Amino acid sequence: YLGVEDEDELRDMLSLEYKRNLAIEDHVEDSITDDEIEKYYNDEVIGDIKVRHILISPEVNDDMSTEEKQEAEDKAKKEAEDLIKQLDDGADFEELAKKYSDDTGSAKNGGLIDYFNKDDNMDEAFLNASIDLKKGEYTEEPVKSSYGYHIILKVDQKDKPKLKKVKDDIIKTL
Repeated sequence: YLGVEDEDELRDMLSLEYKRNLAIEDHVEDSITDDEIEKYYNDEVIGDIKVRHILISPEVNDDMSTEEKQEAEDKAKKEAEDLIKQLDDGADFEELAKKYSDDTGSAKNGGLIDYFNKDDNMDEAFLNASIDLKKGEYTEEPVKSSYGYHIILKVDQKDKPKLKKVKDDIIKTL
């Protein structure tokens, strides 16, 4: 399958491939400029974020028609919008999360999602909405993700790490 006759040839082939990859990585790392590193740092690096959220998931299944799925989506969005109105009227975010959130992992803790960052495999829409909020603000519109509709409250955001601390990671990423 790999075009080798025995274990020795396989070992030699893997060794050569490994050495080639190291040489390529070294060459690429040497060709990255300080301007590219700084641009990536300014555009992409953020401090860790802590949020609370309320998830309203549409009740859908594979047996539903497209219209039924859309109705369930609309119902979930409307419920999320109603919760935002309650927050606007002074309702407690944590209590609403405990009572209404469909995220069983965080609901009991008032919707708390502890510090995360861009590399923590968060839903992109959720992550971007979390980044855009100011500390103490919640989303004015429900945020649609693959899980349903979120209402997100930014609890805290740490300072961005210093460039020299993350420079090696940035080089690897670039």
